[in-house]
Amino acid sequence: MGKKSIKENKTIYHIYREEAGLTRAQASERLEFISESRLEKIENEELKRQIALRAGKLSFNDVTEEDLDYITELTLSVKSMSGEKNEIDFSTLELFPALRKVRVIGFDINQNEIDIVSRLDWLETLEFSKCKFGEVSFKEIEEKLKRIDFSECGELAFEYPKVKNILINQCSVDFSRISLVGVQNIYVLESMVKNLPDLKEYPELRKVNLDGTTVLDENGAEVKEVVVSDTTELSHKEHVEKIDKNRTVDKKEANNNGNIKVKTEDDDQNCLTF
Repeated sequence: MGKKSIKENKTIYHIYREEAGLTRAQASERLEFISESRLEKIENEELKRQIALRAGKLSFNDVTEEDLDYITELTLSVKSMSGEKNEIDFSTLELFPALRKVRVIGFDINQNEIDIVSRLDWLETLEFSKCKFGEVSFKEIEEKLKRIDFSECGELAFEYPKVKNILINQCSVDFSRISLVGVQNIYVLESMVKNLPDLKEYPELRKVNLDGTTVLDENGAEVKEVVVSDTTELSHKEHVEKIDKNRTVDKKEANNNGNIKVKTEDDDQNCLTF
């Protein structure tokens, strides 16, 4: 049975599903025949504030159905800003048809979650932070993605999607499960890598960054020197460069310096420009 909320100003959809004793997930499955407003399905207060901000409105009460069609970026987190559990349904993403970038924090990711994001027709960038993965396949989504990021997600024990840009931060990854055909940029930062292939065989690679990463060969021995082709830029420093979180970088400096890694209070992972 779904747990009743004690908050005031509940939507009709919210009241209906509680009276029926349904969780959010059950309501999403059973109430498809109801033509309720998409706005009424959004119950989480932090998500409401995020939507209002992205829609350029003072409050969620000012947001319209049409506004949801123009939101291109969204973050879902299982924890609120205060660190408490955030009750939010992953299927909420389907209320925003124009999403191009999605960031997911702290969720258990199984095939159902991957199927949900695969139905986002315009999705280009998908970021996972502090997520745990079950058995998943990205085959239905890899063609539309330009970039996918994994940060602090433990062991990535699945077939990695075929995308041009790879970012793995503080994870354990087996490169025997990653196809490098068509890949242009690889960033594997502060991670553990095994079975790294001979990168000289992939001259289409533009950049390979393995800063702070331990690379093991097929026998489990550490690889001290990674070799790439003459057309590939390689960085394999012992540590990842840290930049003061209070530092700001203007557009002119960013353009002059190329890739900029910036650590901020609002973002707990490296921001990289490909």
